[in-house]
Amino acid sequence: MFGSSGGVDGVAFTQDGSQLAVSSSDGVIRVYTLKVEDLLALARSRVTRSLTLAECQKFLHGNICPESH
Repeated sequence: MFGSSGGVDGVAFTQDGSQLAVSSSDGVIRVYTLKVEDLLALARSRVTRSLTLAECQKFLHGNICPESH
């Protein structure tokens, strides 16, 4: 993880998915503010299949999935 001198021990999203907390083995916890548009662009560039509705509900906190490109 950028800015950490140790390995990542854990990650957690806020309920609305707008922030990501990362704990590292160097004892530091960082909180990143996330833009959904940036996350979707990253996912689209790396995902090799469409998300299932269950995955969209769990990871994107939505009842519909964004369109695949």
